Amino acid sequence: MTAPARYRWAVLAVTIVAFMQTHLHRLAFASLIPIFVADLGLTYAAAGTIQTAYFWTYALAQVPIGLLTDRWGARRVMLVCSAVLGLGALAFAASTTYAALLLSRMLVGLGAAAVWVPGMLLITQWFPASERGRAAGLMSAGGGVGGTLGLVLVPVLAATLGWRMAYGVTLVPALITLGLIALLIRGRRDGEAAPARRAGAGSLRRVLAVRAMWPLNINVIFSYGGYFSFMDAGLLTESYGSNAR
Repeated sequence: MTAPARYRWAVLAVTIVAFMQTHLHRLAFASLIPIFVADLGLTYAAAGTIQTAYFWTYALAQVPIGLLTDRWGARRVMLVCSAVLGLGALAFAASTTYAALLLSRMLVGLGAAAVWVPGMLLITQWFPASERGRAAGLMSAGGGVGGTLGLVLVPVLAATLGWRMAYGVTLVPALITLGLIALLIRGRRDGEAAPARRAGAGSLRRVLAVRAMWPLNINVIFSYGGYFSFMDAGLLTESYGSNAR
């Protein structure tokens, strides 16, 4: 196996780790809500708004992230946004006002937004067409692992260290991801031409022109969003019920 062929697995490993930690951040706060509201005296509705701030920012950032990835390359975008995610996690753990908590959570969502699209670009660049489906599936599976870790490990830490320290610990995987991107991801595959200056806008137009993709994309928006909405609602309901008892 040639060096470039082996390198593609290093690229995939970085994208899996990156997607794991974005989902860890996505769900870590939900498990902290009972301790969080008791400490700060917020309502569960206010805590739910803070939780969903991640999703607003993540969703709104997807198209701009795609355009920036086309123009700047996956490595630069992932580096910048991983740093933003880490900053948001640190700021959230230190926040004492509702506005600061909301803005910090939005920073986390913005930083997490730059993994899926740049990761798929890296897979496209480094994997032959016959292997891209498997590589994309493995990266997606990393999200499930990260979300599970967020729901299982963070509450254990919070029970002994408090919610601030428990959430602050989530800075560690963000820093690990940042280091892996800096060390292992190359700016562009050797021999690949730099994208045209307006390639981003052209790519977006080409995607939107494929009408057959519209029903699929709409279905994913509602099914995926609904999945996380019901899961978070279930966690909130269980937490509220447990406190009420």
